[in-house]
Amino acid sequence: MVRAIVKKGKEITPRRRAAIVTLRCLKIPMTFKKIKDITGVSTSTVSDIWRHALANARSAQLAVTTITPVPTTLPPTTPLASPSAAPSAAALSATAHLCTIPQAPVLTVLPPTSTPTQISIPGPSSTLISDKEFSLMELISASVLDSDPHSGRPSSLSESDKDKFVKLVKKDFITRRMTLCDIQREADLSHMCKTTVFRALQERGIGMYPEVFKFILSKENQKKRLAGWWPAEQWANYAFTDEMSIEIGGLYRPCLIWREKSERWADDCIGAKKKQGASIMCWGMISYGWKGPFWVWESETEEEKVTATSKILRYNENCGEEESRLNTAWRASEEWKESPREELANAHEAHLLASLAGVKTKTTQSWRGKKFKIKKLKRGDSKGIDSWQYVTDLARPLLWPTCLARKLVCPDFLLMEDNAPAHDSDFTNYKRTKERMNKVDWPPNSPDLNPIEHL
Repeated sequence: MVRAIVKKGKEITPRRRAAIVTLRCLKIPMTFKKIKDITGVSTSTVSDIWRHALANARSAQLAVTTITPVPTTLPPTTPLASPSAAPSAAALSATAHLCTIPQAPVLTVLPPTSTPTQISIPGPSSTLISDKEFSLMELISASVLDSDPHSGRPSSLSESDKDKFVKLVKKDFITRRMTLCDIQREADLSHMCKTTVFRALQERGIGMYPEVFKFILSKENQKKRLAGWWPAEQWANYAFTDEMSIEIGGLYRPCLIWREKSERWADDCIGAKKKQGASIMCWGMISYGWKGPFWVWESETEEEKVTATSKILRYNENCGEEESRLNTAWRASEEWKESPREELANAHEAHLLASLAGVKTKTTQSWRGKKFKIKKLKRGDSKGIDSWQYVTDLARPLLWPTCLARKLVCPDFLLMEDNAPAHDSDFTNYKRTKERMNKVDWPPNSPDLNPIEHL
């Protein structure tokens, strides 16, 4: 424990002196040699520190003690001392009860009516005060360990210079991320040491902190996050998925900014994610107690692009026919037969509420329209993963079979996908519905709620 507190080195700091005095004040005091082995300070230096601490403690205690005037006629049992003789211990003890403690030491000179008694104030080496009368706090106080005042070098920065640094670093988004050299140059104080600038900012409560990220949420999305859409008992049934882009040659180091502790979420203290180099896309899946598959996308070759284009053309040609077939089957189902009665009843209640209370409620008549609307697929020219690649390369051969197998073990299984365009497009939703896969209604722009984001 002592080795963790005391740091070895050549400089005898006040903390090192306090540690040495503490070791000497233990219930069983350590020897100077033992203290040397622990602190690395030579035996003679340890002895000097201990002796000086005792002497300074005595001086501090005697500095507030004053000998008051002694009566001209001493008791018969106490002989008068000669001018050259030192006072005896008995004389000192006899006059000890006459001592007072004013603000400053005062020695009163008696009138020369009789032979005066000369009493001298004991020096630091006197044994009038025992070493055991000092507490540990008295021995390790700053005035005792380092009693000599030190003026030190005057500060090279004025208060206005320090305020200038603070105003500069809080100016905008860019100045918050300046280096110390940039701050020196912008403040026209390049002759100052960088350590001086850093300490000046610390005195004003400003330090270097890692940059944090905050996701922008609209009021509507904030309500969705707080609407209780995630039952706590269903988290174990979720399978969380997410993509991750690994940048090749990127610098994965935290960006440091100048700010106060209370400015963590200030607008110019929040960072933004930027990609600069080439990257590869990975995909993963986890759940409570088990791990799903892991997938790495490879770039499409020219041959694969031509094949995908021909398949998309055939899919678009069959969209109208497939849409008509699904809607015809829906109109023949019991769901469609119940829809008119329920929706017409809702419309009648809304009409009565509007006539009585003046509150208009919007109603629908979905049974008059189409339940299935299949849109044609059009591939974008972006370099990311589109819905065609997501379905044909990952979802159909790997993701959905894994989910169906998991559903046999856990009937309440739910698939979690974020609202990326590849996950929430018409093509992906149609194929997922066709496979009878259940998906969680995930709130927009909420990766902080996804556990896989924190891995």
